[in-house]
Amino acid sequence: FAMVTIEVAGQALTLLPQKAALLPDSRTLLIADAHIGKATSFRALGVPVPRGTTSETLAALSDLIARHEVQRIVFLGDSAGGNLALVTLHRARRAAQALPACAVLLSPAVDCTLESRSIVDNEELDPMLSLPNLMVLRRRYLSSPALYADPDVSPLFADFAGLPPLF
Repeated sequence: FAMVTIEVAGQALTLLPQKAALLPDSRTLLIADAHIGKATSFRALGVPVPRGTTSETLAALSDLIARHEVQRIVFLGDSAGGNLALVTLHRARRAAQALPACAVLLSPAVDCTLESRSIVDNEELDPMLSLPNLMVLRRRYLSSPALYADPDVSPLFADFAGLPPLF
């Protein structure tokens, strides 16, 4: 796969084959659905997934950072990817790791309790997060109702202090 550079709003945007994009003028790397720690989280919840995926993802990310002399990283995530982006930010902050410049979250699934009134109120406005879709996601993601309010799976219940800007 090759890199492709396009112009968006007067800025060069390089589309990379690694599910990433680069704003070369500001040396900003945009990462979509990084899935960092996803396999570990799923295995802890009893879901069998291959080992080594986080190492591979981090190695690919490190390669992109070095190759393009990246100065800033922005995580992008939608639905379950938005959930994973938030969980990754919380875990990185707890581990005192460097945080990205910001995170862009599109319809993030943040409440596995499904008790938020906004789920029903916004159902017609947000087709990604309909209650039936969220119920399927929760059933596939979590093995036990005891985990529904765990901040590592429902970031709505986590502490947002010290996180980068969220959009």
